[in-house]
Amino acid sequence: MFEALNHYINLYIMKRIVLTTIGLGLFAGALAQNAPRSIHTIKPKPGDKPVPAQTVFTTGNEMPLVNPNQVTNAQQRSSNRSAAVTNLGCTTYDLMTNAAIANRILNVGGNVGAVWTTSSTGDLAAADRGSGYNYFTSGSWGVPSPTCTRIESVRTGWPNYAVTSSGTEYITSHISGQPLHAESRTTAGTGPWTAGSLPVIGPPEVLWVVQQQAA
Repeated sequence: MFEALNHYINLYIMKRIVLTTIGLGLFAGALAQNAPRSIHTIKPKPGDKPVPAQTVFTTGNEMPLVNPNQVTNAQQRSSNRSAAVTNLGCTTYDLMTNAAIANRILNVGGNVGAVWTTSSTGDLAAADRGSGYNYFTSGSWGVPSPTCTRIESVRTGWPNYAVTSSGTEYITSHISGQPLHAESRTTAGTGPWTAGSLPVIGPPEVLWVVQQQAA
């Protein structure tokens, strides 16, 4: 009896050993199939040369691309941006706003008045700085040839332009160390300018003006 029992126990042990061995073999095969591949380093050929870096400069006239493969040409850009240009005046003073932008071009019933800070000295000191002015009526500008001449007799800057319902023009400007400077005339586009100043009541001192045109 014990011999038979011992025989069955040995058969069971051998069966377990065989199954375990087969399982380990299958597991090792699976690992071999999923082993990470070696990374091959691309070696340059003897004739290969590095590609030089390219710098692309923009001009501001580029057309927006609908897709990366879109191709535009200079002729198309030029035709899309062509427009009539009218030179109203001139200046060598580049500081046009000084954080006090307001009405510089105003259209009232088809008549257009335009002002800007003008100078012809070519520097920021600009001893001749003042209000450049031009007026469009009856299909043409009042000063056909661009001018750098200011309308004031004193140094001013950053003019604001307005026209009243009666047609009186007002140009109000900054003037250093004094109340705001004003020039006016009763007929827009023609006649002499009358100089004046705007009163400043109490502190703080008003240095910059933002003049608005009534609707």
